[in-house]
Amino acid sequence: MEILDGKYSLRSFHPGDEKGILDLWKTAFKSNMDPDLFKWKYLDNPYSKTMMLCVTDNSEIVTFYGGIPFKFQYNEDIVYVVNLMDIMSHPNHRENRIFEKTARRFIEYFCTPDNLLLMYGFPGEFHYSIGERILNYKKISNVLYLKAFPNELFNKKNSAQKNIVELEIIENYDGPAKEFDLVWENCKSYYPFSIVRDASFIKWRFFDHPQKQYNVLRFKNSDDDSFTAYAVLKVNERKATIVDLLLPDSKILFEQIISCISEYVMGLDLNQIDIWLPENHFLTGHALSSGFKNEGEPIGIIPTVALFEHSPSLEWVKSNLYYNMGDGDLL
Repeated sequence: MEILDGKYSLRSFHPGDEKGILDLWKTAFKSNMDPDLFKWKYLDNPYSKTMMLCVTDNSEIVTFYGGIPFKFQYNEDIVYVVNLMDIMSHPNHRENRIFEKTARRFIEYFCTPDNLLLMYGFPGEFHYSIGERILNYKKISNVLYLKAFPNELFNKKNSAQKNIVELEIIENYDGPAKEFDLVWENCKSYYPFSIVRDASFIKWRFFDHPQKQYNVLRFKNSDDDSFTAYAVLKVNERKATIVDLLLPDSKILFEQIISCISEYVMGLDLNQIDIWLPENHFLTGHALSSGFKNEGEPIGIIPTVALFEHSPSLEWVKSNLYYNMGDGDLL
């Protein structure tokens, strides 16, 4: 699609565009993006490709607008929702409003009723303000940053209470794949609007990452050894961040899982546990009542959506969307 008298063209990603996108990244963000990270994120994910580019008449890529079209649970249906990330534009071309034209072409091309239900992401204030002005970005439920000390969480556990779960450390992806599918099936009714956190998501997001190492934990029912929940930790310095967490809505189960995690991280000689969660989610309520404290969101992300005529209402999304740091590649 030619624009501005043929000076630019808008098109979707083609194989071989990687170098041009990484060159743009270096210019826009003053740093280098590892080619393996780009490949993992956009080409090797278990979904499809949703990337729109603005290219000059001499084949230079000057705008990138795209993300990952995650498979989502939407009540009883399966839909696709794109998580926008790495959006960028060359500073020498911004006067031609190519960012806005590229974004609108992305919406026109990809965000059809039979393709993508809505767009969401976690921009900072600067990028949110641009999207709010030209693309109808909307803020959704605030994200809370919760922090606790593992020794306090572990000591809160009632020693007379029967243990209902046991923790297992998953060292590699061989073996537990079926169990991840089962825990999603058992939990999905509690998460009416969420990434389908099944085996393919877990494998790609946490086991296949080219740069980051995650501690993947599963929790078995003590009575029948069934897989009832999982948690993913990112260990950094003296703390453990719960990047992803999935379990049924049960305060007792939540407290026992957190107690198991606390014992585990104390064994790693760590003295803090933290987690990012939507302010209105049941997991947030369980965390606050179990000893976590709201510390104020430290990195400035704004949970954001862009809706279309075929999207659910903003209020419904605010009330039902479950997200955490597992949705993006933020940690």
